[in-house]
Amino acid sequence: NFPRNKLIMGQVQRRKGNLAKNKKFHKKRSTTHYTKDIDQVYDDLKPENVEKFVAPQFDETLPGFGQYYCISCAKHFTNKHALDEHSKSKFHRRMLKRLQEKPYSQKESDHYGKF
Repeated sequence: NFPRNKLIMGQVQRRKGNLAKNKKFHKKRSTTHYTKDIDQVYDDLKPENVEKFVAPQFDETLPGFGQYYCISCAKHFTNKHALDEHSKSKFHRRMLKRLQEKPYSQKESDHYGKF
């Protein structure tokens, strides 16, 4: 009685299932937990855009009905306690450090990308 997933000496290796070839499955799995990029968050922190996050609208499809949102990490939380604990986390502090630098614009990227 050998485990089925182990390769046994002298036997043919088992073929992978259909999910190995399923492009829709891989696309869905890679984009499920997609968050905003750093340049999008940087734009949200501008004074004219912060107003829509300070007084959020009630949205029942979001966690915590959209009332508890961390602008710098672009994440919704279920309650005030979760938001406070998040603001002490290493992930949040790293994100704040990354946001202190101005992200590259498309023009700068094109200029420095030339050889």
